[in-house]
Amino acid sequence: MNMDAPEHTCFRRALGGRFSPKRVTRLAETIEQIVDDRLDAMERSQKPLDLQSVFSLPVALGTICHVLGIHVRPEWNSILDVMELDPPLEEDLLADYQQFLAAMTEEVSSLREAPHEGVLSFLLHDVGMTDEEVAGAGQFMVVAGHHTTSNMITLGTLVLQRDRRHWDAIAHGPDALPNMIEELIRYITVLQLAPFTRTATADVTIGDVLVRAGERVQVSSPAANRDPEVFERPDEFDPERDPTGHLTFGDGVHQCLGQHLARLELRIAFTRLVERFPDLRPAVPIDELEVNPGTYPGHGVHALPVAWGADDEGSTA
Repeated sequence: MNMDAPEHTCFRRALGGRFSPKRVTRLAETIEQIVDDRLDAMERSQKPLDLQSVFSLPVALGTICHVLGIHVRPEWNSILDVMELDPPLEEDLLADYQQFLAAMTEEVSSLREAPHEGVLSFLLHDVGMTDEEVAGAGQFMVVAGHHTTSNMITLGTLVLQRDRRHWDAIAHGPDALPNMIEELIRYITVLQLAPFTRTATADVTIGDVLVRAGERVQVSSPAANRDPEVFERPDEFDPERDPTGHLTFGDGVHQCLGQHLARLELRIAFTRLVERFPDLRPAVPIDELEVNPGTYPGHGVHALPVAWGADDEGSTA
C-alpha cells in the first residue's frame, strides 16, 4: 500500500486477476455456505448475542482465509492495535506481532510443501515470490480483508435497522441492494485514515495549499465521503442516492484490491441475515454501544447485542 512502481506494480499485477469481478463471482457459493453456517450458530445461541463476534467477524475472516488459502487462526485478530503504532512497540504488542508473524510464516512454509489454489500459494509457486514476500502480503491481506468487512456488516445492520423500511426492503426489493450497499459504504466509511497517507515526490499546489516534496498528506475519507460539494445532504443515509465518487475504497493505483470481494460478502450477508431473521433488532439502546476511538484505524463497535422473536422482553427496537 505504501510502495511505488516498480515494486508496487509487481505485487498489484500478480494479485489483480485473483480479485477481479469474474474471479470473485465464483466465490459466491462458498461465501453463502460460510454465512449459512454462522446463521445456524446464531440460532443455536442464547439470546441476546453479539452480532459482531458470532456472525460478522467469523463471516469476514472465514472468507478471506478461504481466498488466501490459510487456516482460520486466533493470531489474525491480535494485530490490529499494532497497525497505527511506530516502533519500538510495547512488550505486549511486540509479542502479539511476533505471534502473528510466526503464524503467517508457518502457513507459508506449509504452502511451500503443499501448494493449492489459494492466493498465497499462487504468489509462492506461480509468481515466484520469496517466502518473506508472501508472508508480508499475507499479513496485509488477512487484516485488510476481515476487520473492515466485519465492521461494515455490523454497522450496516445498525444503520439499516434505524429505519425498518430499509431493512425490510432487502427482502422485498433485492434488486435495489447493490445501490443500497454502495450508499452504506459511503455513509459509514469504516476505514478512516490509515490507507490514505501519501508522500509528495515534487512540489504540488492543491487548492491554495503548497505541498512540498517529501511532505506527507493524509486524507480523511469520512470527510471526503460527506463533502457537501459532492453529495447533497451528505450526513443522511439515502439508499436512493447515486453515491458514485465516494472514496471508501481509495482511488488510483492503490485503490482497494478486495473491493469486489467486500461487496459480494456484504450482499450475501445482508440478504441471508434478513431472510433468516427478519425481526432482528438491537438488544440494547444505541447510545450504550461502545464505539472505537477516533484514533483507531477502523470505525466500528466493540459489540452489537441483538435479539429476535417475541420472547425477549429486554430487546430494544
